[in-house]
Amino acid sequence: MAGRSSGKVRVLLVDDLSDIRLVMRLLLEADGRAEIVGEATDGAEAVRLAGELHPDAVVLDLRMPGMDGVTALPLIRDAAPGTVVVALSALPVGPATDRAVDLGATYVRKPDLRRVVNLVGALAPAPPSPPKPKGGKKLGNNAA
Repeated sequence: MAGRSSGKVRVLLVDDLSDIRLVMRLLLEADGRAEIVGEATDGAEAVRLAGELHPDAVVLDLRMPGMDGVTALPLIRDAAPGTVVVALSALPVGPATDRAVDLGATYVRKPDLRRVVNLVGALAPAPPSPPKPKGGKKLGNNAA
């Protein structure tokens, strides 16, 4: 994934509600597998930042003033190909959420913020395996 120097998933948060962005930031940072590289308050700003930052993942609210998330989603995918989009909304399953899923997003209801953390965290590379010991003496009680 583009630009990953820390081994963490680079995330762009998009929601018109600052409290939701703050909670998502705190949850993702506490999890330790993600770093927040930007925040946007509407779809147009999300498209611009996605093109500039090329995040690994975008957590995108579907209902916002100005350009909504459903309209922004294909533009984000064009601006940052390969970016995973998690559509986050208080909307029940319906035309807007169905459209987001049709456009390649994973839909999560806002009360289930922990699921967003798990989805984003799953993008992180697995930690390296500890080195295997090479031949030589075994340690321990082998004295006769």
